Amino acid sequence: MDVPKITLTDDQWEFIHAQEFAKTEATRSVAMAQIDTLAAMQRIAAEGVAVQKASAIGLRDLFAGQALTGLLASGKWHNTGNGFEAFIALQADNIADAMMAAREKKS
Repeated sequence: MDVPKITLTDDQWEFIHAQEFAKTEATRSVAMAQIDTLAAMQRIAAEGVAVQKASAIGLRDLFAGQALTGLLASGKWHNTGNGFEAFIALQADNIADAMMAAREKKS
């Protein structure tokens, strides 16, 4: 079966390459942050201190942080400036609120 050949201009190739590179870098950054967080939690647990007590973070903040990690790792959101940080933080907060509401309904 013959596979059709696609010809790309240099500009098209550079655009595709830049998009893929941005996704890879965003995923790598998120993964490194998660590794750092896990390492810190393991150190706390190894010292015999409960992670929840040792951390000043509440459940809602934990949910928001995980939502933010997922949003950024998805590759669907790109920092375009113009209030991007506030926008993505609001989305993470909305997800955290929904998760808290679902927990309350379940209880």
